[in-house]
Amino acid sequence: MSFTVHAFGDTNKGLFREINEDNLMVGRTVFAVADGMGGHAAGEVASAAAIGPLQAIDGTEFRDPTAATEALADAVREANHLVIEKATADPDLRGMGTTLTTVMVRGRRLHLAHVGDSRAYLLRSGMLEMLTEDHTLVNELVKDGRLTEEQAATHPQRSVITRAIGVESAIEVDVMAQPLELMPGDQILLCSDGLTGPVSEALIAEILQTESDGNIACQRLIDAANAGGGPDNITCVLLRVEGEGPAPAPVEQVPRATSDEDATAELGEPSTLDARRLAELSDGDPDIARGVVDDGDRDSGGGRGRRIAAVVVGVLIVLAVLVGGAYLLLSRQYFVGVGDDGQVGIYRGIQGDLLGIGLSTLVEEQPFTLDDLPERLHPGLEDGISFSTEAEAAAHVRQVLLPAVDEVDGDEPVEDATDVPATESATEPATEEKVTPEPDPSDGTASDG
Repeated sequence: MSFTVHAFGDTNKGLFREINEDNLMVGRTVFAVADGMGGHAAGEVASAAAIGPLQAIDGTEFRDPTAATEALADAVREANHLVIEKATADPDLRGMGTTLTTVMVRGRRLHLAHVGDSRAYLLRSGMLEMLTEDHTLVNELVKDGRLTEEQAATHPQRSVITRAIGVESAIEVDVMAQPLELMPGDQILLCSDGLTGPVSEALIAEILQTESDGNIACQRLIDAANAGGGPDNITCVLLRVEGEGPAPAPVEQVPRATSDEDATAELGEPSTLDARRLAELSDGDPDIARGVVDDGDRDSGGGRGRRIAAVVVGVLIVLAVLVGGAYLLLSRQYFVGVGDDGQVGIYRGIQGDLLGIGLSTLVEEQPFTLDDLPERLHPGLEDGISFSTEAEAAAHVRQVLLPAVDEVDGDEPVEDATDVPATESATEPATEEKVTPEPDPSDGTASDG
C-alpha cells in the first residue's frame, strides 16, 4: 500500500512580541514545536536547545513501538537537562524554559511526547481531536471542577504553565500509551499557544480541510492568529498522510497523551446498560426488569392506564428538554451558513429546525452567495460551520471565505504535485518534506522507499 507523509511548517513572531522565541523542527521522522519563555533572547535559547536531542534521534530505527516511544521521551528529558545546564552556566539565561511537543513517524505509527501548553491535534474524517493535555493552572482548575471551559478561555492566569522544560531537574513527560495508527487522509497539527489562543478549533479545522496546499494552510493559520490579535509568537507544523487504505477509525478511539491513569469508568456493553435501565424502571416488577412486554393478560385497567399516563408525561418531559435545549443553542451558538436564497450569512443558533420551528436567526448577511465561492467550500456552508462566538464566525468570513470569492472570477490555484525538499531550520518557515516511513518490524510492512 502506498503511504506517504508530507510535512510543512511555519512560524511568526505575532503582532506584539519583539522577537520570536518559538522554534520548530521538520525532520525526516521527527517533528516538533517548542515555545520558549524567559524574555529577551532567553526563551529563544531554551526552545532552540530543546530541539537538539530530537535531531539526534531523527531517522533512527527502533526494534519495536515501546523502544521508539521511550527514545522520544528520553530525548525530551535530555532536552530538559540541556536547558537547565545552559541556564546554570550563564546567569543571563537563568529562569528560561520552553514547552516541547514532538511526534515521531515510524512505519504507519505516530509516537508522541509532550510537556507544556503547546498542542498536538489529529484531524480525521472532519473531526479535530486534541491529542495532548495542557499543563496549565487553568486546566488543573477545570479538571478539579472549579472552572468551566468557557471561564478558562478568558481567565487572566490562563498562560500560567505548571510543567515546562528547564524548570525542574526531574521532568514528567506525557506519552501515548499506544502509538496512533495513521490513516490516509489524516492531518497532524503541532502548534504553540500563539495559534490556539486567538483561533478557535472550529476555524483551525476549517482551514485544514479547505486548503489543499500545506504551506498555504500553515500561513492561513498564522494569518488567522494575527487577525485575532496576534498577542504571541505563532508556530505550526503540519503532517498530511497520503495513501490508500481502509476507512479511518472513529476519532473518539484516539488516546490522548497522558502520564496519569485513565479515570474514565467503563459503562459496559449496550445490553448491560439496557438491563440496568430496565431494572431502575421496574420498581421491583421482575417481568419489566427482564424486558417482558405486558400483553394485557396480567395487567389491565388501572395498571395499563398508569403506564400510558407515564408514557405521555415522559414524552412531554422530553419535548420540554428539547425545546429548552434548542433555546440554549439558539442563544449561545453561531454558525456561518446559507439562506434559502443562497446568500451566505452569520447566524445565531443551529442549522435546521425542530418540529417545523427554525433554530436560528440571521445576524449579518454577507455580500456574496454560495455560487460566488469555490465548490470545495460548499459542503461546509450547506451544513453550517459552527462557532462559539460571533467574533469567531466573523473571523472565518474574513480569513477563509472573502479571500476565496476571487477564485471563482479569476484562475483558481492549481495544485502543484511536485515535492519540494524541506528547509530544515528551527526558526525559518519550512517547505514541504516527503517522509518515507521506515519499515515497522512489528507489523511486517515493507519500506515504500
